Amino acid sequence: MKKSGSKSYFTIFISMSGCRVPEMIGLKAKDVNLEKHEYTILLKKGDLYVREKRAIVPSTVPNY
Repeated sequence: MKKSGSKSYFTIFISMSGCRVPEMIGLKAKDVNLEKHEYTILLKKGDLYVREKRAIVPSTVPNY
């Protein structure tokens, strides 16, 4: 995993995007769209699973 200073992209992304660890672990490359600054996660709401788009704060992706 690439590092930015002393923090990994994972650490920066998770701390600034509001993504929870279980959501982050479930992410796949196809779920992330850097051009649109968004990612799609699968959430469990009650008995249902729902796909939801979330914003990526541009500063969480250094040098992009």
